[in-house]
Amino acid sequence: IPMAAAFLAPGTKITEAHIGNGPFPENELKEDHLRANRVIVGRIVKEAIKPGTPIRGSQLYEPGENAPLQVAEGKKAVSIAVKDSAEMVDGLIRPGDYVDVHFNLDAQRAVGIDDRLVRLGGLSMTLLKGVKVLALNKGFRQSALLPAGNSVTLELAPDQTNVLLVAQPRGVISFSFNPDGEGDGQIALN
Repeated sequence: IPMAAAFLAPGTKITEAHIGNGPFPENELKEDHLRANRVIVGRIVKEAIKPGTPIRGSQLYEPGENAPLQVAEGKKAVSIAVKDSAEMVDGLIRPGDYVDVHFNLDAQRAVGIDDRLVRLGGLSMTLLKGVKVLALNKGFRQSALLPAGNSVTLELAPDQTNVLLVAQPRGVISFSFNPDGEGDGQIALN
């Protein structure tokens, strides 16, 4: 029957690589032990699953259901579309990490906004510092990035949320890893 091939932490989206098949005494099988990969793959782990153990339905969220989003009091969760993996530190950031959020405006987008920006070739500025990453591509664990269409879900103070939502459609948002951890919840520029 299907078993965990390695330790499966809560929040893991199960793929074929997470599952192996092995023997298990029939008299020890419970009613909710899942017996086919097709009902396991794609589901999210709710409770930790030890390697080499059969997978029970109660250890997983229902098909199509995600783990609940946990946001600190007074904060909001905001997802940002990211076009290129380089904008996400090539996929090296993971949920739980802290990042600085940058806004980049190239010369073409600056036309009609400010001629100085066109002459300079655009601009880049840090909007937010020490923002917590809650999820990547709807997952609470680090995972491979898609060639296009990735998203990052951030935990932001209300003012930070407003600034980011105004900036996003006007340029490119990118991230840098912040080893200093959590910021002050303020906007990083005047």
